[in-house]
Amino acid sequence: GCHVVMSGQGCRQYEGQFENNPWLDLFKNAISNKVNFTRIDLAHDNVDGELDMVKLKAAIINRQTRSRFRNASENKNYILGRDVEQQDDGHTIYFGKRSSRVFMRFYDKAAQMGTPLPWNRAEIELKKERAQKAVNLLVSGLPVGQLFVGVLNEYLTIINLDDSNISRCTTQLWWSSWLQSTDKIRLTTSKAIKTVEEAMEYIKKQYSPNLAMIKEYLGFVPFSDYIRELVKDGKERMTMKHEQILFLSSQRKADNYNEENEDFEERAAIMEYDGGMEHGEAEKAARHLLDREDWP
Repeated sequence: GCHVVMSGQGCRQYEGQFENNPWLDLFKNAISNKVNFTRIDLAHDNVDGELDMVKLKAAIINRQTRSRFRNASENKNYILGRDVEQQDDGHTIYFGKRSSRVFMRFYDKAAQMGTPLPWNRAEIELKKERAQKAVNLLVSGLPVGQLFVGVLNEYLTIINLDDSNISRCTTQLWWSSWLQSTDKIRLTTSKAIKTVEEAMEYIKKQYSPNLAMIKEYLGFVPFSDYIRELVKDGKERMTMKHEQILFLSSQRKADNYNEENEDFEERAAIMEYDGGMEHGEAEKAARHLLDREDWP
């Protein structure tokens, strides 16, 4: 048989080749060819502060949870070294075991990326028959946001201890609010823009002919006024997403950030945890694959 693994970076590269959403067609073709899905990961980035890591941890400590998981754990990272100021590099909360059919993690993506803006991520790993069922539901037309929320509600709810029967306890407001916004997410339908440079290239490819036409129509001076007004209006409409892209792009430019390192760590983790390799072997294999991709 053949085992195919698509990392997060691989997913972005794959979907970047298509104008429209390629995932449902890929899933349908795979199912028609009797492909067995052994794992599928669902992730959601929250940038409006609704997903509160402090409140989530407090709910666990205070046993304000209704869950099919028996255990939760926490992992914290710190930056070491005498030449840098000690600081908290974020933390991750896990639900379930890595080897179980359903595994969840919530973590501080902002701390990981070094941005002061709110950015928390929730991830769900579905394995074996759970993964196969998820793909079948997506192909049948179930929106991915509803699937994400459905799995969360089945395995974890943050509650108020307002009833002696835990099944009748009400859901905490902040958790409900986050789930309500999460329910609206969709499968990615276009290449995610991560840097200012990518945004510039997108504008060049998609809108340069229209801009050239407008300049010919208006003339140089009116066109310059039009661009200034366009930028002014755009600045007022910038969202948290744009602020994050700007911050991360500036940081990468200043620190000469190497994107290959993130891809290397992700592949090494897949080979270690899913492939059963030892840590050192997984890193060597991941480095070998990346080096081969760089060959002409």
